[in-house]
Amino acid sequence: MKKRESLLWQKINKALPKAHLTRIESNTLQGIPDINGVWSSKSFWIELKSDKSSFPKLSKWQVAWINKHIYRGGTVLICNETLLERRLKLYRPLSAITDPRSLVPDFSFSFPVHWPTFREACWDLLQRCLPSEDLARFETEAWAQDNGKKNSLDELELSRS
Repeated sequence: MKKRESLLWQKINKALPKAHLTRIESNTLQGIPDINGVWSSKSFWIELKSDKSSFPKLSKWQVAWINKHIYRGGTVLICNETLLERRLKLYRPLSAITDPRSLVPDFSFSFPVHWPTFREACWDLLQRCLPSEDLARFETEAWAQDNGKKNSLDELELSRS
């Protein structure tokens, strides 16, 4: 699986030449996504998956990391290469993930992938903003946390450990 993810990384790196992408290979930080990127002042992370499953098989650590990052206003894309379906699925979760099987791809490309279209899809996902009510909720919860109150996301993470 790691070899397939490595090949997927090479394809994505080539497909996004205007982005500054860094491959993260960490055995010390559980859950951190595979790629950190910046593209036209937009900072983001990409989690790579390449297997036979039709949905991104995320570990509990990956789910917790993605949820925490989204909660704080960060952007995470999930790029899932589904080998049995022969598709590349692209997701941008905007709220907490509880079950990766419930994720619906924002874009889906059949093999062989047309990489310029993939690049346009990534750009489209990076342009999307959180709905104003979600942004207001995040800001309120972040303020509460900064003032010493426990937030529900931390409790969720602890209950999953």
